[in-house]
Amino acid sequence: MLANVIMRDIIVIDKVTRDGRVASETRRSEGHFTQHLHSRRPPAILKAALWHLFLVPLSLLLAFAGTPEEKAVAIRALLQTPPPLGHYVYRRDLHGDMAIGNPPPMFIRGRWKSESVAWAQNLGSDRPSPADSRNLFRGQLGTLYWDAARGILTVYSSDLNRGKTDNPLCYMGFTAQLDARLILRLGLPEIDFNRAKWTGEAFSARLVRNERTPMETSVEVVGQLTEGAPGHFEILLTNLQTGTLESKVILAYSGPAIPEPFPTTIEQYKRMGADIQHVATIRIFDVVPGETEMDDTMFDPMKMPEVARSTYSYFSNSVQYASIPGRTNQFRRVLTPDEAMRAARRSYTKPILLSALALGMAIALTWVALKTRRENINANRNTASPQ
Repeated sequence: MLANVIMRDIIVIDKVTRDGRVASETRRSEGHFTQHLHSRRPPAILKAALWHLFLVPLSLLLAFAGTPEEKAVAIRALLQTPPPLGHYVYRRDLHGDMAIGNPPPMFIRGRWKSESVAWAQNLGSDRPSPADSRNLFRGQLGTLYWDAARGILTVYSSDLNRGKTDNPLCYMGFTAQLDARLILRLGLPEIDFNRAKWTGEAFSARLVRNERTPMETSVEVVGQLTEGAPGHFEILLTNLQTGTLESKVILAYSGPAIPEPFPTTIEQYKRMGADIQHVATIRIFDVVPGETEMDDTMFDPMKMPEVARSTYSYFSNSVQYASIPGRTNQFRRVLTPDEAMRAARRSYTKPILLSALALGMAIALTWVALKTRRENINANRNTASPQ
């Protein structure tokens, strides 16, 4: 790269002046540069220049080459075949009706391998710290769902519960998928782009809201990926039945979409009632692609160094068991909410009955004492009176 710059500067100077003195300097400059090229021990700056001569143009070519159509193809490839993520961190700010109560920004980090292997965690900021180890974790490792907070790890395996996945912990673990989808699907986590039918940059797909909840609904949509302002792309989703706009995202890139298709910012717009509202801004701080064959121990809450646990709890046949503090490999059954309420009532009923019994006995003893005293007084009066 340095050689190109030096030679280009020489040619420009020669064109401007073209006198004998400049031509002489030009020849000396060429000779000086040639001398360095053929010397056995080139200067350090020249070594660095020669190294960047190969690396920098290649990276610039990959970064800035490509027509808008080629950039759109790179984004489409990300949506259809999302890569494993060894690490990601982003911030999400809510707006409009989604920001009722003025919630603080959410910082999320995580790791994603597939649609059944992932974990995510809430952070205090975009820079994870040891204090974050007590914040909420949740994840899924195949049929194992889990969450961890403040040192308490709770796991649920459908293999130990007759294949059932209706436990609330299953949805909690599934939210790790939703957190990753927010950037893997570029702000449209409700769309399974791998199953979408594409025609160029247009597609048709099913939009699923509130997935895996009793409120789950779905609609057929058609979408379009287009380039907007320089460095920006838009994806529009239109309800196929009503013809109304359902969702929109605006993707902002600090550079071209080739070779890195992840934007720096995603603006989310959704239909809220009769209006399309700006509901969230997602700022992606860090995305590190992971290896295709990432070890499952990186997603096992019992082996992950990120999860600091002091108490362990699990479900078997829909019954929860928790470790007994201070006793290794000893567990006790956890009461269900109804059982806990009944136990609380029993715990309150016995003291109340005992208190009532004690009060009744005190009243009875007081009444007997008063009656005996009254009888003694009357007897004394009768004895003292003249015959």
